[in-house]
Amino acid sequence: MSIAAEPSEDIAVTIAEVLTVGARELGLMTPSEAGLLIARAMHLSEKPEWSVPNMRAHAEASARAQARRVNNQRELPDAYLQLNLPQVLTDAFAWLISRALVGPASLNSGATGEYSLTTAGIAAAESADIGRAEASYRLHADLHPALEEARTLFERGSYQTAVFAATHQVELRVRELSGAGPELYGDRLMRAAFNPESGPLATGDLKSEREAIANLFAGTIGAFKNPASHRAVEFDHPTEAADIIHLADLLLRIAERSARTGAIGAAPAVAAALRQNQT
Repeated sequence: MSIAAEPSEDIAVTIAEVLTVGARELGLMTPSEAGLLIARAMHLSEKPEWSVPNMRAHAEASARAQARRVNNQRELPDAYLQLNLPQVLTDAFAWLISRALVGPASLNSGATGEYSLTTAGIAAAESADIGRAEASYRLHADLHPALEEARTLFERGSYQTAVFAATHQVELRVRELSGAGPELYGDRLMRAAFNPESGPLATGDLKSEREAIANLFAGTIGAFKNPASHRAVEFDHPTEAADIIHLADLLLRIAERSARTGAIGAAPAVAAALRQNQT
């Protein structure tokens, strides 16, 4: 955010009495950057809970003390203390709350509006990485109901299992919607169900579009479900696993829409098309 009145570059602000950051640097942080800084400070602090006004008061006091010692500056600009610092803390706590990294403090009645780090908040503070929190937040969207298990597994940190569960749901749903039997599975099932010439789930005005959809389904299953079926698959970042779950959500919705609008709708025709595609 912009700084209404910039303090000297030498002035520092102490967060939760343990982490010190330049006042100008803090004022320019994004909510996620300031939120992670606050989470780290709360984790290092001897106090188990903090309210926003209390954190502001301590930060402001530390900044005023710094200002009196640096460059003979008696005070920080009031605009910084009254506008920028409170706004940074408000935005940061709003981000922490939205990502479930802090929650109401459990050691008091909650009447004072104090917060403590959640389990996820402690993990983010210890790793100094907001990746998992951001990836998890992305999965709080309106996912397909079939992906609830995958979401739960992701929240527990089981990324490989979550990806397998999500892509397996795509396979199950495509089999159900297309009328295929158990003899078809994996990318072969996708190719049969979305065959651009005769697949029961093939939709699209152009053959090239139908081929692209078939490739999308077969490629997703081949790239993300099949490897997880046979060996341990490590994900470099939780965002990657979250993106695959979102891809599974998209494929489930495409398959269901195709079942509603596909050119082949009757069950006998579905079965006949699938038998043809197996040959």
